[in-house]
Amino acid sequence: MNHEVSQAIEQHGAGKVGVYLVSFDEVVPILIQAHNHPVLDSVKWYGSDGSALNEAITKNIEAARFAVETNFLKPLAGGGEGPTRMKRFNFWTIRLSRR
Repeated sequence: MNHEVSQAIEQHGAGKVGVYLVSFDEVVPILIQAHNHPVLDSVKWYGSDGSALNEAITKNIEAARFAVETNFLKPLAGGGEGPTRMKRFNFWTIRLSRR
């Protein structure tokens, strides 16, 4: 993945390159390994709803740090503009701000 991201950065610039990670429990080891590659650290990361409320990310300092540094965004299907959405938002804001 490091090679592919490097090529994309050369062609388009780091500001126009991102990584979309579709994963569940394997998200933590992937984020930890990605942190060891400066090229992967230099682009934004996006996750799927499978990693959106994965507490394992916040329980691992390396994964959490990488998520914050790369602005790892994860969409959630549904929820709309109600209390469920705010609950999710508050959950991640509190968890990640503790790091």
